[in-house]
Amino acid sequence: MTTPASLPPDPSSPTAVAAPSDTGPVYVVAGGDMVAVFTDLDSAAIEFMVMVGANLEPIVRKVRADQWALMRAGLRATVPGLVIVDLRDGDDQ
Repeated sequence: MTTPASLPPDPSSPTAVAAPSDTGPVYVVAGGDMVAVFTDLDSAAIEFMVMVGANLEPIVRKVRADQWALMRAGLRATVPGLVIVDLRDGDDQ
């Protein structure tokens, strides 16, 4: 069965990928030369503890997803060696 391109993909399809939400909070964990972004506070807390265990001094901030988009653009422009890992649902950047 074919579906028009304007319809969202079937969630049961193995190739369907959920897009990250542009609303709601995201948790930004930064330490050393890495920034990780999560939608789940528990995952952000785990990353924070991993960074503490690596003897870094990480920070965690809760921001809106649209604020994160602006922050990410600014970080990419000003800190080219920074590793940014976006671990929100459906995002593999």
